[in-house]
Amino acid sequence: AVRWTAFLDERNPRRPLKIHVYAIAKDEAKFAARFAASCEGADGVHVLDTGSADDTVAILREHGVHVEEASISPWRFDVARNRSLELVPADADVCLSIDLDEVLVPGWRRIVEDAWAPGTTILHYRYVWQFVAGRPHHTFLYNKCHARNGYAWLAPVHEALAPVAGFREMPAATDAVLVHHHPDPSKSRAQYLPLLELAVREDRGDMRSRFYLGREYTFVGRWQDAIDTLESYLAPAGGWPAERASACGMIASSH
Repeated sequence: AVRWTAFLDERNPRRPLKIHVYAIAKDEAKFAARFAASCEGADGVHVLDTGSADDTVAILREHGVHVEEASISPWRFDVARNRSLELVPADADVCLSIDLDEVLVPGWRRIVEDAWAPGTTILHYRYVWQFVAGRPHHTFLYNKCHARNGYAWLAPVHEALAPVAGFREMPAATDAVLVHHHPDPSKSRAQYLPLLELAVREDRGDMRSRFYLGREYTFVGRWQDAIDTLESYLAPAGGWPAERASACGMIASSH
């Protein structure tokens, strides 16, 4: 089977993929050059700046990044992400969304090309969210690598990529790590709580946002709100066992 696959690949070489990276940014001057360098090999890098008061825009442009500026009011992450996706050319095959405090690993393009079989619309890959003492500590699956058409970002915060109505999703997966996260711990999370409360008001059935809202309440010490929200998250059966276990732990800690 391996020899037959190699024979077919030789006879019918794949057309090179057009892979574009896109992001949103605001006051990320300290990360801009590192972000741009990690995207080397992309067919295009596109950033929507939403109001930087520092040198973010200038640094990105110096490194060849296509930057456009826009004001999003009232602020929502899903609106900003969808606006940034619009910057990607319509003929792109693959769109890869990362943040300015994230970096693509060396060899990232080959990882995508090897995993992106014909017909693929979304790629699941590994993402290192947290490092401890310079070593990966918290790694999980991510899916922000997708086809140019058929997808939109949903939810005001902790936004998720979702197929549009009627679009047939064809997933692929790789065990390789594609993205590393190196955040700025000094950045404020003040906007998260009101946006999560908005997300739950907009969609009472969105258990994902309800879980994140309960977790956010623990961050600000609103213990009873955390208990009530996480218990309502747990009330329906099903869901991701690891996330449900986490909710139970946060309820116990809140008590």
